[in-house]
Amino acid sequence: MLATPPLSRPSQNPSTLFSRRRLSTGLRATRRSPRSPACCVLAAGSRSSGTLSSASPSRRWVTPSKPCSTRRSRAAARRASARCSRARGGGRSRRLHSGRCRRPRPSEWSCVSANAGSRTCSRSARSRRSPTKSASRLRPGCASSFPTASIGGGSERSPTGPGLATDWEIRRGRRVVRLSSPDRVLFPDDGITKGDLFEYYREVAPAIIPHLRDRPFTMKRWREGIAGPAFFQKQAPKGMPSWLKTRQFRTWPREGGSRLVDFPLVDDELALLWMVQFHCIDMNAWYSRIDKPDRPDFVLFDLDPPDTRDGFAQAVQVAHLVRDALEELELRSYVKTSGADGIHVLLPIARRATFEQTYEFAELLSRQLEAEHPGLVTTEWLKKKRRGVLVDHRQNGHGKTIASVYSVRPKPGAPVSTPLRWEELTEKVRPRDFGRREALDRVAKHGDLFEPVLKGGQALGPGLRRLRAAAGTDK
Repeated sequence: MLATPPLSRPSQNPSTLFSRRRLSTGLRATRRSPRSPACCVLAAGSRSSGTLSSASPSRRWVTPSKPCSTRRSRAAARRASARCSRARGGGRSRRLHSGRCRRPRPSEWSCVSANAGSRTCSRSARSRRSPTKSASRLRPGCASSFPTASIGGGSERSPTGPGLATDWEIRRGRRVVRLSSPDRVLFPDDGITKGDLFEYYREVAPAIIPHLRDRPFTMKRWREGIAGPAFFQKQAPKGMPSWLKTRQFRTWPREGGSRLVDFPLVDDELALLWMVQFHCIDMNAWYSRIDKPDRPDFVLFDLDPPDTRDGFAQAVQVAHLVRDALEELELRSYVKTSGADGIHVLLPIARRATFEQTYEFAELLSRQLEAEHPGLVTTEWLKKKRRGVLVDHRQNGHGKTIASVYSVRPKPGAPVSTPLRWEELTEKVRPRDFGRREALDRVAKHGDLFEPVLKGGQALGPGLRRLRAAAGTDK
């Protein structure tokens, strides 16, 4: 059984999303600084290198020029100006205080700074003594008054308005993933944020990564959340970290021709979390792996129910028909909710069949069920002509992707594509019964029910020959 850490809360603050365990694994946050008073001059910041740190930059409080002209000599003003210049260059220096500059109260610095660049105001020395204690009080996704934050390389992000939370960071050796705007709402009707998604995928990583590893990955990006448009991106984006592996394959776009594409590979936890940073809600990977890209390791039966009150109950019935038909061919299958409105039945196979053969197998079996159960099973693609549950064999093709098991789907409530035992798939099940909490609880209780899919091993040839013979299409 997979040992998946539960979503926990620190005992001293039940509303906190971070636990001490999470912080110790390398998750940290960078705060967004409050706007400075008009009389404050920024000093260049220093960078933190620790796993969890409050590493505040070097800052300076400078007396405004007008008050200085009335209370100081010109020589004193020149000395203050020289010290300010050194501070801008990143050197360490003493703070100068002005009666017009209010020192921020410790409560204003409620979030931890990490890899901080230029900042506007400084915390008191007392609040900088214990970064771990400050971090334990951090509330990821909480509203913050910090309008700007510096991320990676010390560059300053432009203010995007009040109420932005701190940035998060996970470090594994020299590899770093930073999550910006964790309080950005991706599911507006449910209030589910980018940070919530990040936390879920961090916890479910041990279960989902084996189903993504070594498979070309297609990014489906939701920059504005599920209320906005999405777009697919196959080519690894510019600026992707060097430690995130890619593999080049030729693709054939619908508009014709072909092109070489560098596909990213989601082979570990940091690669998975980096996809969340780039607004990937569900994780879509190929049916084949990079060592044998033309040899899929499963056949997919994608069941799409009709838009009727009992549509999903019909899909449950058809899923069991698919299972029975495969058992007659002495083949084992596994089922999961799609996380959207349908059901996925997967047939793991030995990596010897081609995509043409898996497509043919799925089509022959689907049409056989359509002939045996008219009105309940259909292969009709056009929805206006469709009667019954679509058994979509067309999803079996080179370069096709599937929303991986344990993927959050971009639907209200953030349902998760969840594996089930066949005896659990009853007409009482509803397509969105399984969310992030339920998925994690099931992994903790049952382990990965889809682990056998990774092992494959079933020969497709004998079953394909029997289907051909039954259809009269022997080759």
